[in-house]
Amino acid sequence: MPKYNLIVIGGGTAGLVASTLAASLQAKVLLIESGKLGGDCLNTGCVPSKALIRTSRYIRSLRLHSDLGVTDVNFEVNFEHVMDRVRTVIKEIEPHDSIDTLEAKGIEVKYGFAKVVNRNQVAVGNDIYTANSIILGMGCGPMIPDIPGIQEVEPISSDTIWNLTCLPEKFLVIGGGPLGCELAQAFCRLGSHVTLVERSSRLLHREDPRVSASISRSFEQEGIRVICDATPISFVTGAARYSLNLQVGYGGAIQVDFDKVLVAVGRVPRTDGMEWTDLGIKLDSKGFLVADKHLRVNGSNIYGCGDIIGGPMYTHAAGYQATVATINALFWPIKREVVNYDALPRVTFTDPEVARVGHTQASATREQIRFRETAFDLANLDRAIADSTKEGYCSILTKQKSGKILGAVVVGEQAGEVMQVLATGIQNNIPLDRFLRQMYPYPTMTECVREVAHTRWWEDQSDVVKRLYSWWHRKRL
Repeated sequence: MPKYNLIVIGGGTAGLVASTLAASLQAKVLLIESGKLGGDCLNTGCVPSKALIRTSRYIRSLRLHSDLGVTDVNFEVNFEHVMDRVRTVIKEIEPHDSIDTLEAKGIEVKYGFAKVVNRNQVAVGNDIYTANSIILGMGCGPMIPDIPGIQEVEPISSDTIWNLTCLPEKFLVIGGGPLGCELAQAFCRLGSHVTLVERSSRLLHREDPRVSASISRSFEQEGIRVICDATPISFVTGAARYSLNLQVGYGGAIQVDFDKVLVAVGRVPRTDGMEWTDLGIKLDSKGFLVADKHLRVNGSNIYGCGDIIGGPMYTHAAGYQATVATINALFWPIKREVVNYDALPRVTFTDPEVARVGHTQASATREQIRFRETAFDLANLDRAIADSTKEGYCSILTKQKSGKILGAVVVGEQAGEVMQVLATGIQNNIPLDRFLRQMYPYPTMTECVREVAHTRWWEDQSDVVKRLYSWWHRKRL
């Protein structure tokens, strides 16, 4: 019976980071995967969606050619070629997570469905493997809600959208979260007539209202039909097209026709097939593993990381959790790492991009934190003006007195890149005024951080101090 220091179940981001880190620390590691290595991020999530968004942004720039002084631009979108490029990008990245690459790092890889037998043993078929610790990183799959008639209209999800061979003429997206918004905009730019349906009162409802307004305004300009505060009632199969019956607000029902429907309303954990109670592992009301601050799910040597434990469902969050779980799994009780998401950046890759780190105004208010918001409009930033990307803003929340950064939102071109500067500030407890003294290359979008810092600094100067400045300079004339 083979014995390992660590068995990792799931070959997605969490599992790959955990097994790679453990092997680099000279541990004997077994990685078990039932599907494709690379998980959702490589095969159906981050990588293909960003490849598609890249093409859609280029198409958008072609349509705006006259704004940039270019005339007579003619082009045709070949959807089949677009999807071929997406698959090519996946193939190019695949070797990074291949079995050969992992084995070269000293990781043993086994394919098959893994079942945790007890706190130290995992079964794959008739084979039993033993380890000191186990990490669970099986991830999640797309949720398909139980709406009457939905199966008859053959819904697609984030897993299956990449199998499309023809561009839908009328494309319906259910779900106005990050995924729904990203793909709705991408397919609109590719040429589909897109309708985006959201149950809550606004798109990206977990962001500040100003963010939602900015994205809604952009979608309206591009011709996306957005219906918020809408509850799907039933799907209808017609002779030529499908339809969705909606209840909108407290008013009447409307019907939306479509050729294809993308369902992007959430994720469900892959926790079937295990006797969790016998293992001392609890599931929450939605089926996610309940993990403590050390990411232990059984209170001792079994850990969870990635989407399967709920919480922030981002690839970089899964990688961070895997690092914490692996160090604890290998070195407990000498090392007792604790997860902390205060500096976790998150990006929605719409146009304009939406990036956030730390507290929002709503969360700071909810926790009764006294804060100040300072903002700068990108319409006044030189680089945004030069690039004709003036839509957006940078907003930073700080503690009322100390200037410590609590959170930030950037809406605009390259928002995700700008946000990393502020995430570093939060991670290292750098007060906002320190960003005023930093040198920024000109012209860059990152200068918006300095502009916010300058605005806050000037607001902090009392009228007495401002009069002293004025008196000093007049005296020297």
